[in-house]
Amino acid sequence: SDGSEDEEPVVFESSSPSSDNSTIIFPDDSLKNQTYIPDNFNLSDNFTLGQLSSKSVVTKNKLKPQVSLSYGEIAYNLSAVALNVCETVLDLYPNAMVTSAFRHAKGTNLTSDHLKGMAVDFQFRNTKPSDYYDIAVKLSENLNYDKLLLEYKDTGTKLPWIHVSFSVDKQRRILLTYNNHGRFSDGLSKLA
Repeated sequence: SDGSEDEEPVVFESSSPSSDNSTIIFPDDSLKNQTYIPDNFNLSDNFTLGQLSSKSVVTKNKLKPQVSLSYGEIAYNLSAVALNVCETVLDLYPNAMVTSAFRHAKGTNLTSDHLKGMAVDFQFRNTKPSDYYDIAVKLSENLNYDKLLLEYKDTGTKLPWIHVSFSVDKQRRILLTYNNHGRFSDGLSKLA
């Protein structure tokens, strides 16, 4: 590819794997009543509030109430993501890093699961773009999730990432591939 956005990416492989994992680890309900938690507070064994908010690799947003959710409700959601998604990803891929989790609401797009503390984006240190497809397949076979998106882009670092959303109330197992922030296909497609 010459990097032209008009050029359709080549699909090297595609699949729609599924997981039979229906386990849900519920966070401590007392989180819902909190109005402040320090960044070093452990949401799970290996993930702090800061790692999923103000100290993630790319998006660094302090936790705050928004989109009709209290501070504590968002902290509860982030703990659910840490317990049910982040810990499994770290077990499978010790080189995983959280690039973005909680985000502040801006503009008119107020539907993102990131705004509710229900989503996390991962990249993987020392990993080639062509390996992200295999990682996404393995995660989709092992996680209990609501949405798992394999996201490619032709600009900036050109590094893919994997978005996983989770809610204790819904696990629809939506599996999609995105390219340049637009939906490319249902299921997973290897574009790199």
